[in-house]
Amino acid sequence: MKDFPQQTALRDGTTVEFRPLAREDEKALFRFFSRLPEKERLYLREDVADPDTAKRWCEELDYETVLPIVAMRKKRIFGLASLHRPARGWSMHVGGIRAAVDPSMRRKSMASLLFWELLKEAIERGLEIISIELIDKHDFLAQFFEGLGFRREAEMDGLVVDLKGGKHRLTILTNDTITAWRKLKEYLRERGVGAMGQ
Repeated sequence: MKDFPQQTALRDGTTVEFRPLAREDEKALFRFFSRLPEKERLYLREDVADPDTAKRWCEELDYETVLPIVAMRKKRIFGLASLHRPARGWSMHVGGIRAAVDPSMRRKSMASLLFWELLKEAIERGLEIISIELIDKHDFLAQFFEGLGFRREAEMDGLVVDLKGGKHRLTILTNDTITAWRKLKEYLRERGVGAMGQ
C-alpha cells in the first residue's frame, strides 16, 4: 500500500484522492451507500442501507484479507473498490475485486481507475488470478471485462438471492492478474485518463 494516498485525475479532469478505508470513515461511508440508487443497493451482497453495515466494515478492517480503497473529494466518498483474498487455503493465489461509484461520478472512469490500482496491489501481493462475480442485472459489465481478456468460467441460475428474495444468475469471470492490469492500462491510456494518458 505504499502508493496511497494518491491524487488521481478522472476522465473529466476532476481530482480525487485514493486511499484505504479507515475507521473514521464510518459516517462518510454510510452517506456514500445512501446515495446509491435503491434498485442498485438491492443487488449488493449486504444491506448497506443499514448503518450497522458501514460501522462493521470500518471497525473490522483487515487489509490483508480485504483491502477497501475509497475515492475521496472534499471529505466525501465518491467511490469504493475492494480487493478480496482468502486468508488461507487452496485459493490464496486468487483475488476478487468489487466496486461501486456515486451516480454523480459515473462515466468518468473512476471505477476503472480504482480497479487498476487494486490490480497493481494484487500483483504486489502475488495474486495470480483475478475473479469477478456479476449477477444478471450487470450483464453489460461482463462484456466490458471480456474486452479486458476475462473469460466466463461459470454461469449459475438462481445462485444469488437479492434483499427482496428475488433470484438471479451469477456469472464468474477470471483473468490472470498481469494480463488484466496491462489491458486495463491500455484501455485507460487510449482514453487519456489519469497518469496513463500522459
